[in-house]
Amino acid sequence: MRIASALCAGLLVLWTGARSLEGQTTNTVNASAVLGVQLRVRGLSDLDFGTVVAGTNKTVNIQAPPADATPGQFSIDGEKNATVLLAFNFPAVLLSASGKTLAIGSWTGCQSTSNSVASCTPFVFGTPLNLRPNNGKLWVWLGATVSAPITQAAGSYSGTVQMTVLYTGL
Repeated sequence: MRIASALCAGLLVLWTGARSLEGQTTNTVNASAVLGVQLRVRGLSDLDFGTVVAGTNKTVNIQAPPADATPGQFSIDGEKNATVLLAFNFPAVLLSASGKTLAIGSWTGCQSTSNSVASCTPFVFGTPLNLRPNNGKLWVWLGATVSAPITQAAGSYSGTVQMTVLYTGL
């Protein structure tokens, strides 16, 4: 009798478990992703103020720089028509080899979807920009002003401008 009771209890457990599985089903979905074009940034030309006279300020206006000066230029390649954010690390001073400083500021930016400074439009730093719809390109130019007091030591001064580009929308 004990064996029969145990056998009935075991069958009841199997039957109850089998019934709870009758209302269950499973299926699957695939996981996929399309990897967009990786961003590429290149520095094309340095921001060059040329000769600066002590006691003066000199500005590199992007679309009309002084004859001996050039705006800085970057190019960006990425996903067609993507929105990007440009983040800059601007120096506050340029340094000479002996550690003397030359103040730099009043940064300006201009952007274009063609490699033509004549067709570039000013932008506000921190504003998202769109890459060119047909090829994912954008060109960026930078200008600034250096301020040389009358006591400024003669010599060459330099610094580094860093531009980081981030996708904000594809």
